[in-house]
Amino acid sequence: QRQVAAILDRLKIDREQARLDEKKTLSELATMVSSTPPSVDAFQQALAPRVDAARNLQTSAAKAMQELVDLLDSDQREELSQLIRNGAFRI
Repeated sequence: QRQVAAILDRLKIDREQARLDEKKTLSELATMVSSTPPSVDAFQQALAPRVDAARNLQTSAAKAMQELVDLLDSDQREELSQLIRNGAFRI
């Protein structure tokens, strides 16, 4: 169904954004380590985008699951449940 594909596409985009945020965070941490020793506060500030990205991804995943549950009939929900259990579907 097109609606399911749209839900999964939005989630894919959100996951990719989280990956980009992770790469950016790691680059900033590497730069900080190679310069004057920063403080714990500076490291926390550099890591904040990683935390924000995780929260955003959590919200996106929860919304996607709710949309999927609302969209699917009981047999489809049972099938999705099995796919999640056996690792064939990862959210």
